[in-house]
Amino acid sequence: MSAELRRWLSGLDRRRFDAAEGAVTCWFGAKGESRRHEVRLVDEGHQVRMEATIATRSHVERMGADGFSVYRWTWRRNRGNAIVGFRVDRRERLIAEAVAPKVGLTDAEFETYLLAVASEADRMELVLTGRDVQ
Repeated sequence: MSAELRRWLSGLDRRRFDAAEGAVTCWFGAKGESRRHEVRLVDEGHQVRMEATIATRSHVERMGADGFSVYRWTWRRNRGNAIVGFRVDRRERLIAEAVAPKVGLTDAEFETYLLAVASEADRMELVLTGRDVQ
């Protein structure tokens, strides 16, 4: 993990975030009492990829059995979204993600990306699966 990423993680408000090596849990209210979502961080040199699981493979398969196309849904959602994108990964999980360039990235922007990914993933998880998985 780069020094920049460590610095951004150490600057997060511990009342709203739990930071660990490679992941951040974002709380949407009182810590321990409210919804939360984990965002994984991937340091890719000049950028940071932030990704969160929306639905597991089994959920994606169940949605497909009901005639719901996750692939079409992600394509439609990505057309109108500026920061957070959606994709199905190699493990066939539905993922929310954003890529932030490191150059010039401020603490506030880092936090904005984290919250955007976490909130979109958490909202879509509830809409698509009907529950709070994490």
